[in-house]
Amino acid sequence: MSTMIVERTELHQTIDLLPDEALGDLSDVVKNLVAKYQTQKNGEPPFRPVHFPEGISKGDDVSIEDIRQMRREVWANFPREF
Repeated sequence: MSTMIVERTELHQTIDLLPDEALGDLSDVVKNLVAKYQTQKNGEPPFRPVHFPEGISKGDDVSIEDIRQMRREVWANFPREF
């Protein structure tokens, strides 16, 4: 049996020891970890792009790449510790 399977089994057993009211907090932590590792995996944060109505930024000189870069910077500096 691989070490990863043993660790997952131990994790499942530990989760079963938690009271029901702690499961919401655990869910938040797991979602944050998933987001962290998805970001590290592909270099882009896991978010849905925002589609602005045509003309909303008329006169502004902000490209799609500028927005992507700003998002990367925000996610890179987002605190990951709880």
